[in-house]
Amino acid sequence: MSSDAFVALYNLYHYGAYQAVVDQISPQPDAFLDPNTLSLQWLLYRAYLAQGKYTDVLDSLSASAGTTSLPAELEALRLLALVQEYQHQHQLPSRAEVLLSGKGLPTEAVGTQQLPVELLDPTERDLVEQLKSFMDDATHQGISQAVVPVASAFYCLGQLEDALQILAAFPKDLECLSLTIQILLTLQRTDLARKEVAKVKSWAEDDPLALLMEAWVNLRVGGPKYREALYTFEELAQAAPTPTVKLLVGQAACHLHLGHLPEAESLLLEALSIDDSDPDALANMVVCSELLQKPTTESGRYLDQLRQATPSHPLVCSVDEKSQLFDECLATLGS
Repeated sequence: MSSDAFVALYNLYHYGAYQAVVDQISPQPDAFLDPNTLSLQWLLYRAYLAQGKYTDVLDSLSASAGTTSLPAELEALRLLALVQEYQHQHQLPSRAEVLLSGKGLPTEAVGTQQLPVELLDPTERDLVEQLKSFMDDATHQGISQAVVPVASAFYCLGQLEDALQILAAFPKDLECLSLTIQILLTLQRTDLARKEVAKVKSWAEDDPLALLMEAWVNLRVGGPKYREALYTFEELAQAAPTPTVKLLVGQAACHLHLGHLPEAESLLLEALSIDDSDPDALANMVVCSELLQKPTTESGRYLDQLRQATPSHPLVCSVDEKSQLFDECLATLGS
């Protein structure tokens, strides 16, 4: 496959066209130890992970490896798949969100970039040790396609300081920078995220991933930046060969902030027609329905769908927590 063709596939992945990536790579000859096809394998497995097919990735990598050690890039993806599969199966809340909320954290951990490992369950603690052991190998530290999955796994486990540390070794790698910016936004460090975007624009201004980074940051900055973010998402949507949930939800989020509620609703309905269990589309639809003053049964229906699809979603946890507090207050008044 030519470099231009790979770049096109790479862009498809970042547009959120995961099935298109799978469809185009799967017919390729399976020679995962061939250096010319390793990047394709890496992208294929990432697309599967983005679709939530964690077990399929683990089974495929185990079968491919046999008695041979996996390349570092694929071993890193295996570790990420282990983390995501475990957290999905056990419906665990986002550890990054737990860190950010500060709830249940010891005083010394509040406001830090690292969730204390003792707050993780035993399997998660073991996974943290596996990730650190993998990154102790100096060779792995110099492979960006190994660092990105490991940093993503650290993020899932609330180890944001570890993630930022290994990503910092690649200041000119767009994948590493995009993950860095996502982590900075999670940590509410919009100021640092803006500085990173400004640096990226000096050498990769027109790259789709660079444009996505800028849109994410503009959404967080707000004000006049909402409209800039909308223009960016619309530009990316026009470049994508087919509509994707990721870009539709991005546009809808901008419209919500700008008060364009009918436009947001239309985009979200289109997103749900593509994937009716996408958590971002459902969460935004709950908000949109409330703002449009739709019957509570409608927003409740979307919330129930979200709860069924992603029980540990921050919106579900927040609503359930407030509902419990309300019930407790009523019980107190009744007594």
